[in-house]
Amino acid sequence: MTRVILADDHTLVRAGIRQLLEKLPEVTVVAEMAMAGAVAAIEKHRPNLVLMDITMPGLNGLEATAQIGKRFPFVKIIMLSMHTSHEYVMQAFRVGVAGYLLKDAATIELVWP
Repeated sequence: MTRVILADDHTLVRAGIRQLLEKLPEVTVVAEMAMAGAVAAIEKHRPNLVLMDITMPGLNGLEATAQIGKRFPFVKIIMLSMHTSHEYVMQAFRVGVAGYLLKDAATIELVWP
């Protein structure tokens, strides 16, 4: 079972992704929030995966990924972004993301084997 946390500052985006993920038989969304509560939620819920927006107010996805990687190395992070620039992608992988998914990607790209 894959336990997922959704971290995005847009409520409707989180709701849409949650709805897609909950249709997958081996996936459980254990929490969702804007960035402020992500680290505490990881500590509480111990997910396998975090889907995180790259640009959020306050602690952004890049900074959060660096912190999460140090405290919770077992958690994989997939960065969600509207940014297609090579620099954003490279920054994300430098701080330790497992994947980078554009927000305008086809919904099938959200499904993993």
